[in-house]
Amino acid sequence: MDPIDVSRDIRVLAGSGHRADAARLLLESCRTSQLSCTDAQDLIPDIWLRLDPPAGPLGPLAPAEWTEVFGFAGFFVQGPPTTVATEPIELYRAAPPDRNQGMSWCTHRRMAERFLPKHDNWGRFTIWKARVVPEAILAVLFRPDDSLFDLPIGSAREVVVNPSFFGRAITVVEAR
Repeated sequence: MDPIDVSRDIRVLAGSGHRADAARLLLESCRTSQLSCTDAQDLIPDIWLRLDPPAGPLGPLAPAEWTEVFGFAGFFVQGPPTTVATEPIELYRAAPPDRNQGMSWCTHRRMAERFLPKHDNWGRFTIWKARVVPEAILAVLFRPDDSLFDLPIGSAREVVVNPSFFGRAITVVEAR
């Protein structure tokens, strides 16, 4: 299939609310090199940032599959320009204890608190903190509503982390 057609098909699926199907097609297109790295970088935020709970952020793909997609795309920063870490950085995540080593992290605690549910349907959530080495970062993403945290414009970001670094280069602790 033509890369333009694949890219269009993924965008149509994501835009019409079929993000799970878009994610599966994105994975398959990366595996078969039907997309360029730039196309993958452009498509990932349309799917990753808009998957709804309880599926979000992983949706239909396992962490290893998302890592494969992000690996194919190569490290990228989406959204307004920002400084990329060259030393370990502190990140935050809202999750139950069994999901405290997920891929999706926030640059600010106030952002992570936004992901605390008002019920326990998905488990009891806690705010977690991790010190993340730059080589573990797969992508830095921006949502327009991330700037609603009384933080400098463009400084609030989602950081996607490679889960294979947990335990050896990334330590997670409960934030107090």
